[in-house]
Amino acid sequence: MSNPNVALNQVSLPLHAVQAADLAVFLSVLNAQTAAFLRASGFTAKPGELALLPGSAGLAGAVIGVGAEASPWHYGAAPFALPAESLWHLGQGVTDTANAVLGWHLGAYRWTKHKKPNRAPAQLVTPPGSDEALMLAQAICNARDLINAPATDLGPQQLAEA
Repeated sequence: MSNPNVALNQVSLPLHAVQAADLAVFLSVLNAQTAAFLRASGFTAKPGELALLPGSAGLAGAVIGVGAEASPWHYGAAPFALPAESLWHLGQGVTDTANAVLGWHLGAYRWTKHKKPNRAPAQLVTPPGSDEALMLAQAICNARDLINAPATDLGPQQLAEA
């Protein structure tokens, strides 16, 4: 799970969300160069599809496609699709903060007890009011750790302590 304690006052980039049906409207509010870049990249806003947004100093943000129905899975690929260790906040179009936070943290999960991660995930500045989503994500990640652990690591004593 990524770090839920990232400070709100740190500089972060926006992760915007858009449904395919609203893509034309989203493109119309971007500057001409950024809109042209997104069109040229083939971004269609299908759920889970992510595109980086260029800016004058390099990266200005990113946009992720979401479906009409709320789902944490739309955000699950973001932590490893975005640059390693970069810092993000939820931007325009994110209407379901709880699912966005849950999906992000579930997507950031990697079992690393016996295996080093290939890279660090991008980090999310968790918005206020996300405590329930964070607790659910932590519980799921704890269960994943138990499932992924080899049987030789978890005897009755270790399992009881987990």
